[in-house]
Parts: sequence; C-alpha cells; structure tokens
Amino acid sequence: MTRYTLTLDAADVEDVWPKLAAGPYPVAHQLTLHYMTGGTCEAIVVAGPDAVARCTAIRGEVRRDFGDTVFANRLHTPTEPDEIRPCVDKFLTSLPHGLPHVRHHDPGTARGAFGRLAALPSSAIRAATLDVWRQQRRSGWHSFRLETAPGAHSTYLLPGDSHSVDYGMSVIAEVLPGLTLHQIITAYIEMDVRGESRLHSGTAEETLHLADRITAAGLFARARATRPAAAAATDRPA
Repeated sequence: MTRYTLTLDAADVEDVWPKLAAGPYPVAHQLTLHYMTGGTCEAIVVAGPDAVARCTAIRGEVRRDFGDTVFANRLHTPTEPDEIRPCVDKFLTSLPHGLPHVRHHDPGTARGAFGRLAALPSSAIRAATLDVWRQQRRSGWHSFRLETAPGAHSTYLLPGDSHSVDYGMSVIAEVLPGLTLHQIITAYIEMDVRGESRLHSGTAEETLHLADRITAAGLFARARATRPAAAAATDRPA
C-alpha cells in the first residue's frame, strides 16, 4: 500500500516492540534502541489476504542481505491481530498524516532477565550497550570476540535457542559470574556472527560440567577438546 523512509525515536521503537520496554528485557531493549534509532529506517505497509506471508518474505530477503547478527535483525512483521492493528495505524495513518497514535502495550511472555543480570542498575546496562554500539559503528559486528584463556578443553556457546536474549544472557551471567555485561554481550554477538563463542577453558571435566549447566537451562552449548590430539577421546556434544 505504501513504502517510505523515516527516522525512529525511542517512543517509535517501543511502539514496534512494546514488550522490550518492559522490565524483563533490559539489554535487548537498549541494543534495539541504539540500532533502530541509529539511522534511516524503511516502513513497508502491505495489504491483501496474503499480507503476512508477503511481509515475512520481505523480512527474509532483508535478513539474508543485511542481518549479520541478532542485533542487526530487528525487523518486525506483526502476525497477530493485536499486533497488526497498532502497527498499521502508526505506519499507514498516524506517521504519514501527522495524526495522534494510540500506543499498544504488549508485556511479552518469553522469560527475560533474572539473577545477576536483573540486579544490574539500568545505568550500567545503558553504559555497556552504548559501548557495544559504538564498537559496532567503529569496527562492525565481526569485531566482537570474547577473549578467554586458551586451554586443552573449552566450552562453546552455540546459536539456536528460542529464549529471549535477556534470558540467555542471564544464564551466562549465573554460570560465569566473572564475566562483565560487555563480555556477555560480546559472547552472544560472536556466537551469532561466527557460529560459536568460547566461554571458558579448563579441564575436560570442568568444561563438560559447564556445558551441561548451560544446556540444562535451555541454551545450546558443547564442550570439546581444543587440541586435535585429544579430540577423538574427549569431544562430546552436550
């Protein structure tokens, strides 16, 4: 029906992803704000009985061309009536015609931040995510790499879990209390861009135990030997 470019502010971002503005998703909220307000965006409004399928296809094309990491994949295709109505009202009626927009509230149902991550003050989260965003602007997503001490055996974080970013980061914060928030975010970006992130090195028993703890919480991890000579005897997906 229409297609145009625009620059989003914080309130606009929260209209598209209202659940991120709620308490359980502080890291995803801040990173999404940096990403979506960092330049020009494009709104595409599609009509017809196959509108959702067409929007989903467009989203897939954009992600194939530009989506290096989960934080660069903040495209939204609403699929439920309570999502579609406020988005259509905003991007087809309110913004193009300068009319008032009624904000939509969606608290979200996915598990969010808990434990050490949830206890961090909002100022610390804002500072860490801003630092991450500045590094991305300066050097790109591929510049993120979690530096851990080398060893014969390591535990690797793998992509594929369906939990919220904040829940997954909370798991890592609990099992590796020595990592800073910046390091945890770095691990997630590295996992997304490179396919894995080495979280910890140690003995075969230590790394396997850590991988078991991570997978028990619903994420994907594996422990394996990092030296080829030991791989055959100790490599085991967790």
